Amino acid sequence: MSRRRTQQRGFTLIELLIVVIIIGILAAIATMAYARQREEAKTVACRANMRQVEVAEKSYIIGGDRASPNVQTLVDDHLLERVPICPDGGVYSWVSDVDGHVALTCSIHGAVSGGSTTQVASTFTTMTDDLIALLMQFYATHGHWPRSWDDFCYTDLGLDPAQYAAAIDHVYYKPVGSTLTAHPEAGYVMTVTDAQGQTRKLTSQLRWNLVYDATSSQWYYHSIDPANLIDITTLKTTPG
Repeated sequence: MSRRRTQQRGFTLIELLIVVIIIGILAAIATMAYARQREEAKTVACRANMRQVEVAEKSYIIGGDRASPNVQTLVDDHLLERVPICPDGGVYSWVSDVDGHVALTCSIHGAVSGGSTTQVASTFTTMTDDLIALLMQFYATHGHWPRSWDDFCYTDLGLDPAQYAAAIDHVYYKPVGSTLTAHPEAGYVMTVTDAQGQTRKLTSQLRWNLVYDATSSQWYYHSIDPANLIDITTLKTTPG
């Protein structure tokens, strides 16, 4: 009676090296993507900080017909709650160019404050800019997004949930993980133009939201989908 010997073939050294190389490449790609996202988060947070300082500066100048102050002066005058901290450790200050123009800059990021939007209600712009900045600051500090359930979605960002229980200028705001949602209160309609130039309407009866996705820095109608991409500068909130 003959015996059959079962032979088991293992991985060769070359095959193992190929697997290790592939895993290393994938890990490197993931690490670079993560690092890039954190750097973008820091820049967005810096930009939001500078916008807050600019708003406080305008109030300071208009209130007393004074020249640009330093940031600590704005805090002392209760126009800022505290001196904003750049995620990268940069210092905010005013710098004059050769023509005498004064601009607010960050010692690391330079003049990165964004321009103003035109058709969006000022309250909506202020609210969303501030909430997005808090989201990005949280991510830059902790390496992950805040919790998205119950009151944690507010308290993780240092916010009082009670202040967001009612509509603010007819709009409800809620941070949800890496997103920020907004929808109108009863009796109001939000209209916005999508990427195809079509007008999208949002009412309280639909129970849908406008959604900002922090991972792509884009606004969407109802859900995060390329087909739902919108131009937030066209937003209008009207009775309806």
